[in-house]
Amino acid sequence: MEAPPAEKSSISVTALSPLEGGELNKSMIIGVDVEYHIADFKPGDYFLGPIFATRGFGGMAPGKFEQYPSLTAASGKAHFCIPLDEVYEHSTVRWPLSMQVNLMRRLDGVSTTSMATSRPYSFRVTDIPSGALERQANDPTQEYQFALMKAWGYYRFRSIAYKLCIEKYPAMQPVYTKAYRDWESRHRADIDFINQVQFESYLKQVRGHTEIAMRIEDQATGKMREAVEKTQPEELKVECDLNYGDASGSKDTTHEAIGKALEVVRKNAPKLEQGAGK
Repeated sequence: MEAPPAEKSSISVTALSPLEGGELNKSMIIGVDVEYHIADFKPGDYFLGPIFATRGFGGMAPGKFEQYPSLTAASGKAHFCIPLDEVYEHSTVRWPLSMQVNLMRRLDGVSTTSMATSRPYSFRVTDIPSGALERQANDPTQEYQFALMKAWGYYRFRSIAYKLCIEKYPAMQPVYTKAYRDWESRHRADIDFINQVQFESYLKQVRGHTEIAMRIEDQATGKMREAVEKTQPEELKVECDLNYGDASGSKDTTHEAIGKALEVVRKNAPKLEQGAGK
């Protein structure tokens, strides 16, 4: 479609069959009409894909992304159809079904990233697989994912804050480095355990592609550092002093901050070598 160059990529659903909230069963095919606009468009790089919500974070898409047809214009309208066999067979799909439409970009031969996402659309499923709701109600996945995110974020933030603080305030480096290394040594086993579990979760999301999982982890760390770097200088100095004081003080507050989260992760994580939890 004719449109001025987009400053930011976007996607919107213009029609849906069945309608949002309508009845849906396994034999049906979802039809979706969308309008999209792509910034920095390159032929062959972009495609549209549905993402169905799963328990915990993330989602699933039927088929293989490499087989999805590429978009041929920077702006356009498109219609696509979604069969549901794979969706119904997926072990962690959340019921009733909730779907978003993503504008995806191919980064290389196997990895992709989402450039824009529609709001979620839910359906009234008339043939939810037997036992699925019971398993979902008893599934600790969401609590586990939140706990893992909290523990990983806490440890990664400590590392980022330490590096940024000694960069911005070199005078802190001698005492802060000793305090941070002592703190890190006390929690080394748990840090390694949480990092391993988090990386395994990335691997699962990207179907075992190690390079993509590493890129996701790097992107998450980079976004966290960007957020910390945006802190006003006076606020950052206060944060640096607090982190140094906590690391060097006689009372280590790590267990108070994430002790319960660590317990949830240890209880529900895949069988990996687990830290001592001190």
